[in-house]
Amino acid sequence: MKLTADPGCVLGGMALDLQKTNRLIQMPYQQLFDLIGAPDGSGEKVFLWDVGQCHGGGWDHSHFKIILDTSGRVIEVDFQKATF
Repeated sequence: MKLTADPGCVLGGMALDLQKTNRLIQMPYQQLFDLIGAPDGSGEKVFLWDVGQCHGGGWDHSHFKIILDTSGRVIEVDFQKATF
C-alpha cells in the first residue's frame, strides 16, 4: 500500500506507518482502541478498521487488520481487501 494524496485513501498512511514501525505489537487491546478508536468490524480476536480505497492496494477498498492473542495483546498487523 502506497502513501498517497488520494482523498479515498482516508487512513492508509497512518495504518501503513503503524504497521511498518511495529508500534502496536504487544499493545493491550484497550490501549489500541484508545489510540485508533473503535474498530469498524470484528470477529474473534480479529479487528478491522476501514482505511479507504488506496492506490497501493490496487484501488480496492481495504481494511487495516489487527489480530490479538488470547491475552488481548496485538500479535499481527496487516491489511486485507474489503469483502463488501
